[in-house]
Amino acid sequence: IDFKGEVTELRRLIGLFPSWECTKAQDRAVYGLAVKRGEKLSQDDVSFNEEQALEALKKHPEIEKLFRETFPFIDL
Repeated sequence: IDFKGEVTELRRLIGLFPSWECTKAQDRAVYGLAVKRGEKLSQDDVSFNEEQALEALKKHPEIEKLFRETFPFIDL
């Protein structure tokens, strides 16, 4: 799925806006997933770099486990 709209449109499109309680380190680990998929992090969006995101992912393997369980059709 390639969504090009505003994030605020998601609630209207899917009927809810999912949220997830996590620590800052776990949030950074989520960005590590994006880096593993070849995405570059913009310093305009985050205050850490790709290496720091990957290190957070290494420290929080539960993030990758949850991602793989939720999205088995997306390769990392």
